[in-house]
Amino acid sequence: MKTILVLIASLLIVNICSSQGLLTFFTKEGEKFWVIVDGKKINKEPQYLVENIPVNMKWGKVKIIFEDPKLGSVDKTYQVVDVDENWCHVKYMIRYNEKKKKYEIRDLDATFEVLSKTQPSQPAQPATTQPTPTAQPTQPTTPTQNNNINLNMSVTETPTGIQMQTGVSGVQQTTVVTHQTTTTTTTVPANTIPITQPVIQPASPSNTNCARPMNETDFQSALSSIKSKSFEDAKLTMAKQIASSNCLLATQVRDIMKSFGFENTRLEFAKYAYTYTYDKGNYFKVNDAFNFESSIEELNEYIQSVK
Repeated sequence: MKTILVLIASLLIVNICSSQGLLTFFTKEGEKFWVIVDGKKINKEPQYLVENIPVNMKWGKVKIIFEDPKLGSVDKTYQVVDVDENWCHVKYMIRYNEKKKKYEIRDLDATFEVLSKTQPSQPAQPATTQPTPTAQPTQPTTPTQNNNINLNMSVTETPTGIQMQTGVSGVQQTTVVTHQTTTTTTTVPANTIPITQPVIQPASPSNTNCARPMNETDFQSALSSIKSKSFEDAKLTMAKQIASSNCLLATQVRDIMKSFGFENTRLEFAKYAYTYTYDKGNYFKVNDAFNFESSIEELNEYIQSVK
């Protein structure tokens, strides 16, 4: 009985963990603070690091209140799922913005650690019944059809060798055999239509500034480097460096976009990479990386403005 209870408890814990995310907040310079998530105070004493806060809402409100009243507070809408709806442990950095003269929490300063991946639902397969075998009707006998081929051949000995002439269905072929060489000539009737092979033209780039797109081996290496970065900001910076130094295919832009956790980061890179895309005519393919129609509309407006 005790073993069964432990097993049930374990299953409940796994089920709960698979349907919730985790939050962590920390200050860049070590300032201490309290965290209030969805109206609930998390830490009793002010700390510079408050980690592993469980939340079962994909989005919500958080408020950071500093121990020093002069520093004020920060409001933020948190997110514990990435754009692919995977539950994540999201770590937010709190830092002071010198230009704005205030503390802030930026999405670009966040890191994502996937806790559980969403599984696409599989449609139920309809039950199938095996039909009762029935006698097969007797196939009618196909009469034998004879195709006659007229073959004519003549052999003539010449001073230089042997000359053979053959004729098959209107095509005359002459073969001259000598001691050293054999020459074959084929005469095609005038009413015969020659078969020509189509000429395949190489695809021309829509971006004349790009000589050729980034090859797949180099691209996969670059993509791995982007994914190895923890912060969104670092990923975006590296992605922009790669785009500005190379010509990318639209599908390569899309794959880089999918390495970001936030929708607005994907949109920012899509705008930036348009200039460095080899096949701009295929840029609609990057839309596959967006979750919201508003992002597609904003990108389209941007493209129209730079054309």
